[in-house]
Amino acid sequence: MFFNRKFGGKRGIIYLSILVISGLTFLTFSFDFISSNLALLIIGLGYSGMGLIAPILMADIIDMDELKTGYRREGAYFGSNNLFTKPAQSVASAMTSLIFIITGYNQFSVSQTALAQFGIKLNIGLIPAIFIIIGIMILLKFPIDGSTREYKEMKKKVEELHDKKLEEYRNSFQE
Repeated sequence: MFFNRKFGGKRGIIYLSILVISGLTFLTFSFDFISSNLALLIIGLGYSGMGLIAPILMADIIDMDELKTGYRREGAYFGSNNLFTKPAQSVASAMTSLIFIITGYNQFSVSQTALAQFGIKLNIGLIPAIFIIIGIMILLKFPIDGSTREYKEMKKKVEELHDKKLEEYRNSFQE
């Protein structure tokens, strides 16, 4: 939440993503217990923050839409989000299978070849880092920046709109 307050959601996620990318890259090329766990700690610190800020960005999108349309449509936005994230999870599973096939992973063997071990590391390290980099490039175009004056004005307008709607709601009971 420190990153969200200090930099806004957009920049907060970008900075935390850079931390995660660093940890994922470090993990890919870590070959001992201590450095691998240090990489996982770095990933965990960044990813936990990303997980907290992402819903805030969604709320900002919903707020901006409500100001434009007058309607609050969370269901449509969260449904659209799931429309993209669920197939993406399937793509990740398919990529894992493909990498295991290419690197010669043997599911029946206790020990794996060096290539298969590196394939596992690519799968949990460098490949997700590449997709996060793509996500950052997309996020750079995201128009809502929580560190700007316009953002604070938008939030104030949303609060005023909600107060107005609440007053209308209360008045509907008195009629």
